[in-house]
Amino acid sequence: MALKDWLIGTLRPDGYLKTESGKILLTTLAKGAPQPPEAATLPVVEEDLSKTALVQGELAGKILYSAQVVETLPRLTGALIQKLAEKGIVSLTEIQERLSELESEQEIAPLKKLCALVIGHKKSSPGALNKRAGLSEFDFNKDLAIRIEKKIRNAEYSEFTEGHIRSYQTT
Repeated sequence: MALKDWLIGTLRPDGYLKTESGKILLTTLAKGAPQPPEAATLPVVEEDLSKTALVQGELAGKILYSAQVVETLPRLTGALIQKLAEKGIVSLTEIQERLSELESEQEIAPLKKLCALVIGHKKSSPGALNKRAGLSEFDFNKDLAIRIEKKIRNAEYSEFTEGHIRSYQTT
């Protein structure tokens, strides 16, 4: 797998990331796509606008192709990093280079999709009872969750039961 480029900057509402080296267009298109990169700017949720973010993709000039926001930093952390960079204590470019090194060392786990199955009740509070079937909402939903779990056998999952989370790596 080819290494991706890491950028650190401030997310802007116009589809750009403001970095030390200027504005970088963030596009979801792959490099070489027939559409212009502006046709598919990376959507950013409103609460992340103006936040410092770690963004990954394939950089070509002032365009980051296949861009994805890996992480947005809390305002205080982002402001601290920006101040340290402004004072010359650390360079955002150095941080970006270190992130690329970490990725090449496979220290950064790939992004995972998450699906949550919420049963909605518990043994001590089983919900409504279907007298004809002899099933409570808890029993029905638990059975359904087990059936879904069997369908996703090769996925990593976590189970939240009675206030506790248990994580599993299935095979």
